[in-house]
Amino acid sequence: MNRIKIEQGFKSEKLIVIPKPILEKVTIHPLIKPLFITDIGYFPEARHHYRERKEGSNQYILLFCVYGKGKIVYDTMDFTLEKNQLTIIKANRNHVYYADECDPWSIYWIHFNGNLSIEYYNYIMKENEPVITVSPLKHSNLVKQFEQIYHLHEKGYSINNMIYINKLLGVFLTSIIHDVKNNYGNNCDDCGFINQCIEYMNKNIDKKITLEGLSNHLFLSKNYLIHVFKESTGYSPIDYFIHLKMQKACQLLDTTNKSIKEISKILGYKDPYYFSRVFKNNISLSPNNYRNIKKG
Repeated sequence: MNRIKIEQGFKSEKLIVIPKPILEKVTIHPLIKPLFITDIGYFPEARHHYRERKEGSNQYILLFCVYGKGKIVYDTMDFTLEKNQLTIIKANRNHVYYADECDPWSIYWIHFNGNLSIEYYNYIMKENEPVITVSPLKHSNLVKQFEQIYHLHEKGYSINNMIYINKLLGVFLTSIIHDVKNNYGNNCDDCGFINQCIEYMNKNIDKKITLEGLSNHLFLSKNYLIHVFKESTGYSPIDYFIHLKMQKACQLLDTTNKSIKEISKILGYKDPYYFSRVFKNNISLSPNNYRNIKKG
């Protein structure tokens, strides 16, 4: 059976392609050049939607499926993009993608480029995990951000408007990192454990916390807690707790005249000399030097 192929032209679609002369003009601006949108759109229930680029695209392509499903093929990868999932196709990677015949996708999509594109791509995507699942709550947040970016394009291509639009693209991609991907994986329970753990740490910033105490508080095994926490934050739980203590120490050094001894006590360190060593190991300055530099 021959597949019907439609690249675009869907009922109630949204589609904006920045004219090339405009793009060349605005992307010279230093606030736009690092990261900018070239095309943006929404294809609802895009039956027979098909795109094939044998040489790839000059841009990075973000696809966010909100209903239905479709297939994406590139290199040795062949995967389905379903409701509440997104992916980014790397620039210059040959690819094909198309809507499912029986349950065609509705997709928001953005083509973007600039020097920061590869940095966002590398941070968001993993070669062996081409799909990111979005929770229903975060789904609505991303859609709102997309709609804002799209509607701003309708107001024209003035430099000020284009700066705003493309800074919002950075916010949109950062939301994927922080609110969606954020290294918790797709397990909402893990998100809750991490948030509970950090909340517990902040409430006990003046105390000494042990891994055993944390795991007992959360009713988790120590090994599982370490694994989930490190996947989320890049730190072990205890190292993260120290990180929070040092963050609080910086705030106290910046905003109060309290002595090092007083700050040490507030943060649960009986020995101010030990506190100073921990501070220097984390901040690369002694508490006194940090305070003096901030005053300078």
